[in-house]
Amino acid sequence: MMQAFQGFFDHFHVGWLTKVVGVLLVTAALGGMLAWLAGPSRGLLMVAGRRATSRPSSRSSTSTACSRTSWSPRASSPR
Repeated sequence: MMQAFQGFFDHFHVGWLTKVVGVLLVTAALGGMLAWLAGPSRGLLMVAGRRATSRPSSRSSTSTACSRTSWSPRASSPR
């Protein structure tokens, strides 16, 4: 791949850009790999946090009281 870039840049007399493109390609590849590695761990932490707060034992009494008194359009509509 770098030989193709070398030939292209040499044609336009800017052969030094080959090294710059090489560094950019390596940086992009590492960034993509790190995104693939970090993505699942973020998702797992988010799911673990949701499950931890949805357990009845972890709810406080104030959040239960607030949810009972909150207004809902369904509650006030006639059936």
